[in-house]
Amino acid sequence: MTRETEVTIVGGGVIGLATARELSKYKVDITLVEKEPDVGWGTTKCTTSQDLTFDAAYFFQGLGAIEGFKDMAFGPPGEPNLVGWERKTDPHVDLRGRIMGRSVGTMEKLCKELDVPYVSCGNIWVCKNKYDYYLLDKGIQHAKKYGYNNGNKIIDKKTLLELEPNINPDRVIGGLYSPEAGCFQVFRLCSALAENARQNGVNILTDSEVKAIERERGGSFILHTAKGDIRTRFVVNAAGLDGWKVAAMVKANNFSTFTIKIQFCILDKKVRNIVKHHVLARGKYNFQIVNIGATADEDASVLLGHAAFFGSKRWDHRITEREFMERIFIPARELYPMISEKDVIRTVAGSLTFENPDSGDIGARIETAPNVPRFVNVVIAFPGSSACVAIAEVVREVLEQEGMPLVKNQKFNPRSEGITDFSKITDRERDAIIAKNPAYSHMVCRCETVPEGEIIEAIRRGATTVDGVKQRVRAGMGRCQGGFCGPRVLEILSRELHKPKEEILLNSKGSRVLYYKSKYLLKEGESDY
Repeated sequence: MTRETEVTIVGGGVIGLATARELSKYKVDITLVEKEPDVGWGTTKCTTSQDLTFDAAYFFQGLGAIEGFKDMAFGPPGEPNLVGWERKTDPHVDLRGRIMGRSVGTMEKLCKELDVPYVSCGNIWVCKNKYDYYLLDKGIQHAKKYGYNNGNKIIDKKTLLELEPNINPDRVIGGLYSPEAGCFQVFRLCSALAENARQNGVNILTDSEVKAIERERGGSFILHTAKGDIRTRFVVNAAGLDGWKVAAMVKANNFSTFTIKIQFCILDKKVRNIVKHHVLARGKYNFQIVNIGATADEDASVLLGHAAFFGSKRWDHRITEREFMERIFIPARELYPMISEKDVIRTVAGSLTFENPDSGDIGARIETAPNVPRFVNVVIAFPGSSACVAIAEVVREVLEQEGMPLVKNQKFNPRSEGITDFSKITDRERDAIIAKNPAYSHMVCRCETVPEGEIIEAIRRGATTVDGVKQRVRAGMGRCQGGFCGPRVLEILSRELHKPKEEILLNSKGSRVLYYKSKYLLKEGESDY
């Protein structure tokens, strides 16, 4: 049976979810489809979750990247090959600037409404030479042009060392300080956006990869998904890495993209005493930014990472590589010699898809293809998560221009309540919760103080995988990375979802944690393992 809806959003990342929530403010029938078992797993999973007040694009443009692209062909099989990188004026660059300007103050407000942790940690862009100062000045001028230069100020070496006393004084000459910049937990934001969207009437379908799209004579679209067909008047293509492929299904791919791979290391909590702010600096390699910094949880681990890598596996965001580790730690240790590879508890890879490779600037595309009305493509690499509110508003404006009637939904509720963090409350509050629900007396994750009750609540709110639980309540995010609590989390998922343990996934499709019971393997001829 074909599902009927007014607008279908393809992609359950932070931008797709923010768009769904924005549209739920109006009386519109909305369906969101996501190919993975959970939301926020594609490009979104490897964002730094910074609420930026400075345009990082100018730092990127000074990394020698333009020369590095001269002889490089971009695009996986099926995408156009692009050679050369010529700087020219482009309206998509202007759109990106306006989005950043509209984003000022939106993330802190959104996180407050959805009960998502947000910390005003402050950013420091470190200058190691005078050229860095030149690039920072360009970024500040760009920020002033679009109205998001909140509190940014150039600082000298003395001030930098006062803010970051553990940084190597021999490697820095000053920097740019953004005291109003903040950070948030993007995974919790995604799950909270999904909950709030559902609460306001949005249908969210996971495990629903779009296989093909047909255009009907009347202008409507039929999406053939893994979970059935959907007839819709409007389509918002927020599929991230697969965006070009989805657009090509209806010949709406009137744009070019290229993909880079990034990798982050998760460092032990003890490093938090070394780094006081979110610190960024130009690295040694093309398109590299050293990223050492605070997270939205004062007791959480620290992110250490960089962008980017142009290798044969740059589209495979599920693989981490040794070369990344070397590229990350050499420049990071120049700034903080006390950081060691022994502090790494996990590595995570991700990919960013950029629009506008012909211009030499980093742009954004939120528009319909000229030949395909009511099909809106959304392509923006960064800011992504930190600009999701503004991006969603622009999408809504484009849909309205395309003829979507928007009548205010008077029942829209902007607020959601997060899962109680057992590790942050008093003993008296814990006793009261345990008295109501004994499951909170069973401690599952010792590293992060996560009881069984929290895990059950995460599953009730949409977690279906081990990492889905991990991202919602931090079970498995400690030093042992699930070595102790992982099997117990798997058992709880199996019990609550009424599924065999062998069907529980780590995160995405095909990532089964268990394949067979050991005794089954002893049965000759019955295993294909």
